[in-house]
Amino acid sequence: MKNLLITVCLLAVFVEVSGLVWSGKREAPNEAFEHLSRPPDVRIDTPLSNGYFLLLGIAAEPSADPVQIGYEIWLEAESHRGHRFYDLERGNRATLRVPLQPGEVVPEWSAVGPIAAFGRRDATFRVSMERYGVLTTRYERWLTMPFEDWGYGHPGSPRAKEILVAHRLYVAGAFTKNAKLGFERLHQDTLAWRRVLAEAKTPSLKLLAVTIVDENVRLLSHALSQPSDDRHLLAAARLVAHGLTTEESSLRWPVHHEFALGLARRENVLSVDHYVGAHDAQTVHREIASLAGLRPDTLEKVAHPRPRTVFGMAVDSQRTWDAYATFYEATIKASELVHSPMPRWSDISRTTSRSLLESVFTATEFEPSWEPMTQRILEADAHLRLAGLQVALRPYGAHDKIGERISLAGPEFFDPFSGLPMLWSSSQNRLYSVGKDGLDDGGDPTFDLVVPLTFEPNAPVHSKQSSRGRT
Repeated sequence: MKNLLITVCLLAVFVEVSGLVWSGKREAPNEAFEHLSRPPDVRIDTPLSNGYFLLLGIAAEPSADPVQIGYEIWLEAESHRGHRFYDLERGNRATLRVPLQPGEVVPEWSAVGPIAAFGRRDATFRVSMERYGVLTTRYERWLTMPFEDWGYGHPGSPRAKEILVAHRLYVAGAFTKNAKLGFERLHQDTLAWRRVLAEAKTPSLKLLAVTIVDENVRLLSHALSQPSDDRHLLAAARLVAHGLTTEESSLRWPVHHEFALGLARRENVLSVDHYVGAHDAQTVHREIASLAGLRPDTLEKVAHPRPRTVFGMAVDSQRTWDAYATFYEATIKASELVHSPMPRWSDISRTTSRSLLESVFTATEFEPSWEPMTQRILEADAHLRLAGLQVALRPYGAHDKIGERISLAGPEFFDPFSGLPMLWSSSQNRLYSVGKDGLDDGGDPTFDLVVPLTFEPNAPVHSKQSSRGRT
């Protein structure tokens, strides 16, 4: 009798779940769901001209074509889109894998005076220039190629460590020849990664791009802090040191991407291909987050989870997916508006009508954490604006009305964290942003984003320092 009751209960649950699944499939999705279900347009018609595939195959053996290898990696994953990770380790694909951290390969990058350190004959990274010459040559080729992020809808990513090492060697190596070439490369490299930042369709590539843009502009700021009137430095800074555009700061396509992955998992919950390469993909994602200065699990925190299943069927109803679509749309809008707080899933789900069974079986507790990424993007934005101010204020003297001139520089130079003009400490000769805590800590580099303000030699004195600046 007991077994009969258990069987009846299980059958009842099966019938209820089946009804939930099939009724969900018959429901018409809302507008947000329809919008997020549409993939991005493809602009590049010939895949082998796309620099994305060079980044994907950058660690292939020296005799291989990295673009061809990258395309083969992508095609394998495309055969089971949304479930299969990039297989970056098989065969000759990892021959040029870098065992060291980027800071160990180019330690001079973090020196007090990096530009001067690059030019020293005994610079440590000179040995690495020969050892990783193939990576640098491939990176230089990548800079000349069209680019489109074809990682949309795929759970894998290009390697981060090899790309970052090649980037640093390419820039630092130019300064071993002369400053003119160094600043030209820095300018070229920054523009290339700002393009990637604007066009990135995946969170991992967005985060890698903002990391490289940020470290490039901080290198520029180091150079601008020296009492030099090098016209090549100033020309490079004027071309790249301006705030991020809406496209560069938006999370629109990275959020679309995570929604698309969630849908793919929903539509084929019994897939086993997702185990292939999963560990390697997690390693790459953790490397990217760590290199960006964030928690290693940052990218895992935004990944939409696999749906819950009963009897092999996904039980996330259409109403639940509509709610998530609404939530993701609100997340996108918040990322594109200055000082707009990220939405809370609890606020969205509270307004959604769902049955008790739906509430029990659907993943209502999941709430992606995009704040670390948005704050990291704002940090890069602030550094770009600070570097722009370093150039704009350079012609003035130390006793000019610097505080007033900062205010008059215009909104494009305002602090993205506060929406107000950047701050100025006359006693420390520092420009600074309040940073992610939103508090004025007096130019303390532990909490604020700080750059020195250096004036041109023999700059004329226009007036006394304004009382609006900090003292």
